[in-house]
Amino acid sequence: MNQHEMEIIINNLVQKAQSNPGVPQRYTLKNGLRLDVLMHHGLTQLQLSREDEFPTIDDYKIVLQKWPFQVDWPDPKAVAHSGRKYLTGDWLKPTQPLSSSLIR
Repeated sequence: MNQHEMEIIINNLVQKAQSNPGVPQRYTLKNGLRLDVLMHHGLTQLQLSREDEFPTIDDYKIVLQKWPFQVDWPDPKAVAHSGRKYLTGDWLKPTQPLSSSLIR
């Protein structure tokens, strides 16, 4: 997957999360990394997960570098739950609109 495709996937997840507050939006990449985005009560939550091992800090950084607007990136927390291993970060949801040129 190239960087532009990753950017489109993340933009789509964020747009769907904004349109459906409180409903997690998910996408699993071919390498097994699952991205979950949830927006509710003024917060954004990003979760990266795998079944067999924790996602890497580089996975987390790559996703946030492709985020559609600037955020203060929180340090991720590592959590294991129901057989999955997660890196998760929460931050206040900005009011800045998405760049619609990247959303399909």
